[in-house]
Amino acid sequence: MNKTLLIRWYRLDVDGQTCARCAVTQETLIDAIRHLEGQLDIAGWNVVIEDVKLSEDQIEKSNLCEINGLPIEEIIDLKVNMNSCVSCSDLTGKAEFCRSVIYKGTIYDAIPYLAIVDAILTVSHLKSVGPSIFL
Repeated sequence: MNKTLLIRWYRLDVDGQTCARCAVTQETLIDAIRHLEGQLDIAGWNVVIEDVKLSEDQIEKSNLCEINGLPIEEIIDLKVNMNSCVSCSDLTGKAEFCRSVIYKGTIYDAIPYLAIVDAILTVSHLKSVGPSIFL
């Protein structure tokens, strides 16, 4: 029986463009899923990615990643931080503050690969199966 892993990624969209940090998170998310695809498939997980485009007035949710309805910061030990985002500011024409994350003591503008892998393995219960070559 297949189970679904629904990953929602929220990003600012201004006339079809997104900010640099959200673009990096998107690439990282795709890389993480590609690398975990075999493990997830064997375990019966179907991965669905939903790209949620946000308007300027929803920018506080930009660069948010949810897995099966839970924000990544509720799945793993990751803290949300808000800092100045030059890329979003360029897109909107005004000073913007966007989500960044603190993972294992380091601040990242984009959600790091290991955090995404950690969260996916946690939700899919594959983290407890044994050591992963991805962590």
